[in-house]
Amino acid sequence: MPRFPTPRKFSTKAKEQLRSYVYLYIDPRDNKPFYVGKGKGNRCHSHMRARRGERADRIGELRKLGLRPRIDILKYGLTENEALLVESTLSSRDRHVGVLRFELVGKPAHDLHVHESTDIFTVGKIQLGYAYYLRSARGLQLGMGGSVAGSLVPEALAPRYGGRVSPGVAVFLTVRPAAHAM
Repeated sequence: MPRFPTPRKFSTKAKEQLRSYVYLYIDPRDNKPFYVGKGKGNRCHSHMRARRGERADRIGELRKLGLRPRIDILKYGLTENEALLVESTLSSRDRHVGVLRFELVGKPAHDLHVHESTDIFTVGKIQLGYAYYLRSARGLQLGMGGSVAGSLVPEALAPRYGGRVSPGVAVFLTVRPAAHAM
């Protein structure tokens, strides 16, 4: 992916094209990300004025060395919800990844195994999860985690699902490509 310097302010046209986006702050000393964020407009530049916190301390260190963080737009053209999902699944810490997910969708009856109907049912789900990744080896990083969830179904489907809320628990192993130098 080619890299272009991120201007300090985006033009109106650029903001329209970016819509909601996810960005990384990268330390130029080691080319490693130290912050993941989401935003619209010029949000990715606002942290440069921060005065408190870990992120502000890192930016202050860089300034003392005559450097500034590189800002990479990771994904753009997203809705706010899509940006939130992308941001929440990324981790600048590398090993600890938390996920909070909520969705509300219309599902055709046949997707819910209600074959005697052609209706569209509104169903929802809220899920909270965590994964811990081990040190990478041979280009891969193994992880383990778990999640709890509650699926919400309409009253008409409650008898099929044992109630309006269907709980779920998961324990999982996962594999992802190891991080590489940027």
